[in-house]
Amino acid sequence: MINLLSYFSPESVIMLQDDAYSQLMEQLVDHCLSGYSSDIRGNILAEIRSKSRSSSPQDINLGRGFALIHAKTDEVHDIRTALGILPQPRKLLKGERIRSIFCIILPPSESREYLSLLARLGRMLRQKDAPKAFESASKLFRAGDSDEARACIMDLLHRFEQG
Repeated sequence: MINLLSYFSPESVIMLQDDAYSQLMEQLVDHCLSGYSSDIRGNILAEIRSKSRSSSPQDINLGRGFALIHAKTDEVHDIRTALGILPQPRKLLKGERIRSIFCIILPPSESREYLSLLARLGRMLRQKDAPKAFESASKLFRAGDSDEARACIMDLLHRFEQG
């Protein structure tokens, strides 16, 4: 079974700026691709942008304050993740206001693993205390306490994985 702690660490949780949606995508992709050549960034962003324009809003806005952007590329060797926390919930896409954006970049060979990861992530986000944990993390980031904000998210993940 997929364990979310294998994909999300304190370092994968970042505070996003109050920027335009395209800039938010760039921040998340850059974080996911840390350590990779900057050459692949443009291709990843183009794929994400094409999905944003062509997919139904439900494919990106997960509801309850959560959104997902994702892309496949042969240029990464494992699943790369980032979790961006917005300073305030924002209307970025059709649907509910968004507080947090998950970014996942994967090689095509990991599609099955990715689907399992999405299913597990979806179960965690449906937990009653998930939106409150993300709201708390946002407040902590705004207050300048990024370590505590990350700990808040990691605590939610640990509680979920411990059942």
